[in-house]
Amino acid sequence: MSKTPYGIVGDGRMASHLARYLDLSGMVYRQWSRRRARETGQTLADVVGPCRTVLLLIDDSAIVPFASEQSELSEKDLVHFSGCVTAPRAQGMHPLCTFDTGTYDIETYRAIPFVCEPEPHAFPELFPEVPNPTCVLAVGLKPLYHAVSVMGGPFTALLWNKLHQVFEERLGLPREVAGPYMTRVFENLRAAPEAARTGPLTRADAETIRSNLEALEGDPFAGVYRAFVEATNPELLTEFK
Repeated sequence: MSKTPYGIVGDGRMASHLARYLDLSGMVYRQWSRRRARETGQTLADVVGPCRTVLLLIDDSAIVPFASEQSELSEKDLVHFSGCVTAPRAQGMHPLCTFDTGTYDIETYRAIPFVCEPEPHAFPELFPEVPNPTCVLAVGLKPLYHAVSVMGGPFTALLWNKLHQVFEERLGLPREVAGPYMTRVFENLRAAPEAARTGPLTRADAETIRSNLEALEGDPFAGVYRAFVEATNPELLTEFK
């Protein structure tokens, strides 16, 4: 196992998860952030000097300028974890996962696929200590990859949060009652994705869709429902104009 430390730049949610994964894997790292620098007085060079590979776990908008402007990083292998950004000096290796405010166990981390830009390094070259599955994606396809990943992940969370809110605030139902439904939806998606699609949009049930839209009148999520109809059964929208 390599004893050369990895460098971590950042101390947000993603940095916390990656640091935890390195800890669980017995990998050595040194961490720097602007907040820590204010507290300790350590410069970026002080912290990442011994590191060969530096992980940029900072805001997407900061990746390109940070990687380009920090002379301390000029001889390092830089990796960022944005699914959308392309940076001339840093290679993208995006973990296809969602990260909450806690941390996970090592098996969860090991199962996360990394979707990587093709050059200059393969994932196992930079991270030989971990067994994560990897895929290679052409840089030009990253915006589309990220768009559909956002729809599948964060957008799904928004929909379930909306369901919980309406259950509790408008219907007087405990959010826990939706638990088995949520579990079954995702289990069906995993087992047979195409067969998991059910409901009035799949049936092209115009009357039920009309009733649903009427119930959502005045709610911003009525537009979300209508967008799903337009994406799957656009011919039905003529009936609701």
